[in-house]
Amino acid sequence: MSRANILAGFLAVFCLTLVSGYAAAEEITATLHYVAGAPPSTPVLVSFGMPFPKGFISNANLIRVKDEGGNEIPAHVRQLAPWRDLSAGADLPSIRSALVQVNVTFNGGATKILKVETGVNRTQDVAAEQPVRSNWVLVDDDKYPGKFGVHEPPAYVTLPPAWLGRCAVKAPVTPYFTAADFYWYDDALTNNNPEKNFGQNFFRTAINDDPVVPQSQWIHYLEVNDYTDSPYEPWLYDRAMTMFTIYLRSGNVAVLREAHRAAFFYASKLSAGGGFTLKPPEDGIYDLKYSYNECLFTDLLLVGDEGWLPQINNVTKIMTRTFDYVFKGDRPPEKLWTERHLAFSWLAFIVAYEATGNAAYAAEARKRADAIFHHQNNPPADAEHGQAPNDGALMHGYDHHEGYGKWQEDMIEGVAWWIFSPFQTVLLVDAMQRYHQHSGDPRVPGSVMRFADAIINVADAVRDEDPDGEDPALGYPEPWYLASSQGNYRYYDPTTQQIMNYNEWDDEEHCLDVAKITALAYHFSVLAGKPQAKYFNETVALLKGAKLVLDFWIRPGAHDPPPPPKSIYRLAPPRKFGWWFRTTSDLDYLLTPRISSGAAILLLLD
Repeated sequence: MSRANILAGFLAVFCLTLVSGYAAAEEITATLHYVAGAPPSTPVLVSFGMPFPKGFISNANLIRVKDEGGNEIPAHVRQLAPWRDLSAGADLPSIRSALVQVNVTFNGGATKILKVETGVNRTQDVAAEQPVRSNWVLVDDDKYPGKFGVHEPPAYVTLPPAWLGRCAVKAPVTPYFTAADFYWYDDALTNNNPEKNFGQNFFRTAINDDPVVPQSQWIHYLEVNDYTDSPYEPWLYDRAMTMFTIYLRSGNVAVLREAHRAAFFYASKLSAGGGFTLKPPEDGIYDLKYSYNECLFTDLLLVGDEGWLPQINNVTKIMTRTFDYVFKGDRPPEKLWTERHLAFSWLAFIVAYEATGNAAYAAEARKRADAIFHHQNNPPADAEHGQAPNDGALMHGYDHHEGYGKWQEDMIEGVAWWIFSPFQTVLLVDAMQRYHQHSGDPRVPGSVMRFADAIINVADAVRDEDPDGEDPALGYPEPWYLASSQGNYRYYDPTTQQIMNYNEWDDEEHCLDVAKITALAYHFSVLAGKPQAKYFNETVALLKGAKLVLDFWIRPGAHDPPPPPKSIYRLAPPRKFGWWFRTTSDLDYLLTPRISSGAAILLLLD
């Protein structure tokens, strides 16, 4: 063959690629679950979002739907959202999620199996798209009475957890029970064995799914009632997104359903300015710690409804109006400045860019990243308190974290002014992980390792504790609420007239989430080809504490007298559901290079 013919053939293939795009060849099982009552014998429009890994497919025409027998059926398919490059503020030629619509007859069965095939041209196309919400139904049950206006599709579509994990909807994850050393974590969220604690788990507690427990013992998340005046509290740390993280590892339709319902209810409580209205504003200002768009974008990717885009945009508004992400230590702390405020502010712009492609959101996310890296490497100083230590954390003034005047009220000899919060740093690292996934910013791995170094090296970031004072072998590193290399953080208790360690007891509750910082640092060290045992070992030690804490909150006898029966898997306060589980769903994935090679975390096993 002549060189001219070879060149012509290459150009022909190249041009065909430009026209048809690319797609890996794969067949993914999709299970349809009818939930709107008795399945009818007539066709039902089923809409769902079909997520894909980055670089997997570029053309929606190369997606087709087949029935269980392998026969192609008519389908409408189009791109919902592309993968995007946050560093460049540009779309990538890669589908992140596609809207799929099919008409399905359930014939009296509650479920139906379809196959989504990629890499083959669709020949039975349905050109006309129907509004996704056109056949959604009103939810009216104990979890969401009809007066709250929550709607859901007549059928949910679940995908295999191994596929969902590859799609990195939030981050790459593995199916539950992939790693034996994490059975305690996985079982805490997925147990449905009636012979073990009546099939209860922490997820079922969060949604009040325990027929034995009376309403007085429920988690109240809808409105002020006889049992609570703070129904907003369970929503802190993003209740709906926490449920989505459980679905992404389980593929469980009950979890997907409750995650969607939670996202719908949550969106209904967002103001046009992005404030969460279930929590009353103070002086006309909503608390930005309750404003999220990650759960809404996740619902868009998985359920297929773009109706959340206005609220996704609105959440960014509160982040610029009520919070200055640049820490200014030389000013009176008129407003709080914490890692938590910074994390949710940053995350809102990252997610908004992913959802909309608006380059202005990408620019805002990059500006916040620049400020974070600068703050971390150039700690602040002021005339009164001098230079903050360069420990790797985001050091800031105590008054800025706790509120004006608190430092003076609590001040005793040896108390540090420049502090950071180990557990709130988790939220920042979680946002940083998402930022890195969509930007590839080379500064991120080193930054995460510096945060992990602060956890390891600062004396009171974590401290080995023996909770009962009986057996040092039971000791584990317990995170402190606040920490500084400038000295212990303590306060004077006027009741006992003693100097106390600040909030020491509470923070064993943060062993699990703080482990995410060192686990991600270990993961980045592995990717760099230089695994750092110090990060792995600190993670294991924290997880030892986490397992003990979770075991403490599992009460097998809670259904027994004396009345009233209580939840076996206790969530008190309810917000711990989010702080425990939203940021930690990928822990086993991050440690996989070590645990899959046989270096088991034996101390986590019974």
